[in-house]
Amino acid sequence: MLSGERTRPKIQIVRLGITPLAQYPKLVYGNQQLTVLRERLLWPSVTAGLALIVYLLTIAPDLTWANYGGDGGELITASVTLGIPHPPGYPVYLLVGKLASLVPIGSVAYRYNLLSAVALALAAGILSATVSNLLAAKHRTGGGFSRAVPVAAGLVFAFIPIVWGQALIAEVYTLNLFFLALLLWILTQDIDRKTAIIAGFVFGLSLTTHLTSALMLPLSLYLLPRRYWLRFALGTTIGILPFLVFPILANTLSPVIWGRNDTLSGWLWFITARIYRPNILSLPQGDWWSRLTEWSSLSFKQFAWFAIPLITLSYFSTREKNRRLILGLIATIVLYAAYSFGYRSIDATVFFLPGLLLLAITLGFGMKSLGIASLLLPTLLVALNFGGQYLGDDLTVRTGAERVLQMLPNDAIVITPGDQTASTLLYYQQVEGTRPDAIVVDDIMFQFDWYRERLKSRYPTLLNLERDDVPGFIESNLQRHPICHVELVSPSSVECDQSPAYVLDIES
Repeated sequence: MLSGERTRPKIQIVRLGITPLAQYPKLVYGNQQLTVLRERLLWPSVTAGLALIVYLLTIAPDLTWANYGGDGGELITASVTLGIPHPPGYPVYLLVGKLASLVPIGSVAYRYNLLSAVALALAAGILSATVSNLLAAKHRTGGGFSRAVPVAAGLVFAFIPIVWGQALIAEVYTLNLFFLALLLWILTQDIDRKTAIIAGFVFGLSLTTHLTSALMLPLSLYLLPRRYWLRFALGTTIGILPFLVFPILANTLSPVIWGRNDTLSGWLWFITARIYRPNILSLPQGDWWSRLTEWSSLSFKQFAWFAIPLITLSYFSTREKNRRLILGLIATIVLYAAYSFGYRSIDATVFFLPGLLLLAITLGFGMKSLGIASLLLPTLLVALNFGGQYLGDDLTVRTGAERVLQMLPNDAIVITPGDQTASTLLYYQQVEGTRPDAIVVDDIMFQFDWYRERLKSRYPTLLNLERDDVPGFIESNLQRHPICHVELVSPSSVECDQSPAYVLDIES
């Protein structure tokens, strides 16, 4: 270096993706700050913004049971009152939802619906960034791509009807998809020690939003260099720490408290969702064909008509390295498909949502050859499904629940035939303050000792809670309280044991 020659100060460039920012030409320096390229921020933001606009145009204004949203009342009530919903409890959703509940917009239920919309829109934007990263890496080895392709891939994911439907209701799946999308974005970058820990941390958080995230572990380890596996495990351990909040929440006054989280064995039983293990891969063989035909028809209508040819094109149009990645994605999609297909539950379809996230990434390689025309795919999805997805006038649950609560006699004990009715009534009672004098008792939950103990602690005057005997419980308390049997799920009805007894049809 010549004497007196000035040296240009070094600026540290933070890696935000597979391609280092230094390899892009349009950088703006000012006060030693680096402006992120539009490919890195603008187009994922456009993707998220467009998805959010469509979601806001179709979102439910209140509590709804649409799109397998029957757990919404329980999740919202537990979050607002800092309780514990069904296993594994979803601690991050509870805490993030509690913050969302403080936003003064619409009903409390609408705020949780809005949380779902924002989380899924962000997931679509992150997916767009991931596809951009992967195609940019391929571009360096030959062949360009339109910037519309990552946007199209993100919007295709956002507007697949079963995905779209979850953005409109209060459920945990959208937050789970957000964390999984973030995990995949991290794993498709250059990995170092710090990012391996961060990836593990995000993976751990995804487990707190749904345990099926464990199916993403093989792909995560496949994408990670083996030397970073222990660091990934460390990050995962940190990420699942929110489960430790349950022994604290077990002592709150919330009406929604599952299990015995104040003991180690009870806590482990709860966070591992042991109660639902019998449902895993236990679909009766007699139901295989009906589920297969139902899902085949559903998948073809929603995405298979374009996914199958694009996946084929993705595989045969990419180089060997990307083919291995595509095979890893497809293998994980198959894992999610097998799990959801074999799960014995009417809402098992939603367990395949992470598989659709992976599917959209895979489609990005095939969309590359379509260029800007790839935007026709999400446009068609919106045009074909907007009317069917619209929940903007869905006030059915509120209308039915409020009518029931107004009919109840004073100090009534309300016996419900399942948690969907019970949690809905609890939402309007505990969150919105309607009919606080009513005592909601779920017939199904009554079988659990910890449930009856919780009832006794909340209502000390109730009798005969020592054993699982609903008829005996009703007989023992009939002299002190009117007993009403309430069903909100069709056919809706209220039947009360008092003098005089009466039966009312909600739908009349």
